[in-house]
Amino acid sequence: MRLVLLLFLTLAQLAAHEVSESYLQLEVQEERLRGTWEVALRDLELALGLDGNRDDTLTWNEVLHGRSKIEALVRTALAFPGVAEPASVSRIELAQKMRGNFLAIHFYVPVGRTWRPTLDYRFLFPFDRKHRALVTVNEKSRAKRIAVLTLEHSRYEGEASPRSGFIEFVRQGVVHIWEGSDHILFLLALLLPAVIQRGSEELRCQEAMVRVIKVVTAFTLAHSLTLGAGAMGWIRIPSRVVETVIAFSVLLAATNNITRIWDDRSWLLAFVFGLVHGFGFASVLSELDLSQANLLGSLIGFNAGVEAGQIAIVALFFPIAFLVRESWFYRRVVVVTGSVGIMLVACGWMVERAFSVALFSTISTLLQ
Repeated sequence: MRLVLLLFLTLAQLAAHEVSESYLQLEVQEERLRGTWEVALRDLELALGLDGNRDDTLTWNEVLHGRSKIEALVRTALAFPGVAEPASVSRIELAQKMRGNFLAIHFYVPVGRTWRPTLDYRFLFPFDRKHRALVTVNEKSRAKRIAVLTLEHSRYEGEASPRSGFIEFVRQGVVHIWEGSDHILFLLALLLPAVIQRGSEELRCQEAMVRVIKVVTAFTLAHSLTLGAGAMGWIRIPSRVVETVIAFSVLLAATNNITRIWDDRSWLLAFVFGLVHGFGFASVLSELDLSQANLLGSLIGFNAGVEAGQIAIVALFFPIAFLVRESWFYRRVVVVTGSVGIMLVACGWMVERAFSVALFSTISTLLQ
């Protein structure tokens, strides 16, 4: 039992981990590359260990004290093939973003007139394999380009086709929904009772499918609206508020499986809280310095990826759930016990996100 509880807490802790991102803006001038690299303070601490007094808070004085380490990090983490000299840091400053506190590192690199932007990105992957960098490149007389750099795709090629950026954002949309445990649990919690018929009449496959489609369509319409509004910068809500409300939506969806308050109106719950989930999706795009055309293409690609990932989840869930819908295991263990487990995880997420505390890791440490 102790091992099961520890495993449960570990999974909850991993699921609660916020995606690590940095933002890199590059501008190619005549014989110089200027750049701004925005790195989350928590990632900077993870890579360099600048928190001298170990109070889990990285102060400005500690950042200044570790400037030489930061400058060395820029030279090793950002490599520009074909350039003789490494990057030189001109200034650093704090930057408040939707995802928290970041350090904006401004740098420049001498380049030749014929040099085309090429970047090998080497930051944080030994500590966080899911880390990614969102890159925008602005060249004179060329359209602004975008890229998402990950452990598997860590090089930006200046001559890459614009399609590669679109395809990468489609892939990131799929990754985002599959790695977003809160999004998945919200959707699954709403779908669990969709295949169960209340009363004596037998539930037909077509009727169950209609219920599922109503929930998925409502969720899709809602998060597509706010994904666009958030990415365009029309509406901005602090990341902590968005992530806490998303956790609450998971709790409410799971609670509904026990109380049946919403009953056959799960689609309405999906729509109302789908609006909030859309702001969570938008965080990937909202911090990028993109032109309207670039942003529109990225938005379409990312949303298409989210929908593809969502359809895959439903395609896996529905056939299995419908086949075992009448069994005691599905009705009692999967729906009831599973919903209680989701409720507990969601409560933990709410506490962690609202108060910035590592609840699950603390409990796991105490039990070990």
